[in-house]
Amino acid sequence: MIYCAATDKLPKLDFLARVVEDHMGLLSLPPLLRLPLGKPYLLGHQGVDLSYSHCGTVLFAAAGGGALGADIELVRPRLTGLPKRCCNERELDWFSVRGRQWEDFYTLWTLKEARVKCTGEGMNFNPRTVSVPLLEPGKSGYHDGFTFRSYKLRFGAEDYCAAVCAKGRVNLPKQIKFHEARV
Repeated sequence: MIYCAATDKLPKLDFLARVVEDHMGLLSLPPLLRLPLGKPYLLGHQGVDLSYSHCGTVLFAAAGGGALGADIELVRPRLTGLPKRCCNERELDWFSVRGRQWEDFYTLWTLKEARVKCTGEGMNFNPRTVSVPLLEPGKSGYHDGFTFRSYKLRFGAEDYCAAVCAKGRVNLPKQIKFHEARV
């Protein structure tokens, strides 16, 4: 299941506790630990994978039975040379053909981040070497042993790109479950 919350009133651990409650039926968040390269896991729940990301006040998470990675980014202009530093030639060609739109760059970037979170490697190497499918925002695809889905979100006047990656052939949901702050 894919989850999102857009608020500054819901702390990250409260959001993750709601994700765990909704996905696993647990009433409290088990201890959240990290593997050596930073991938989070729930102590005592090896069959459940949890991945999360945040961008400003927007929280994004994926929970499921297999390896998962999730990422979210605010779509905003960056230095013009950034895509060349982050994308391989195949991705740069696709980005250029599509008009060099920042939404397309962030779609590629969140797919890359989701993949390295899924594998537990983290982005400890050149992002150009992380291969992802060429997906339009809101689409899904299978590439190199992983299933990917991109999401396009809007909160207020701001656009976000998000992505989830799962190991193997998995049916990643199109819909996101939104959580609102309970104050």
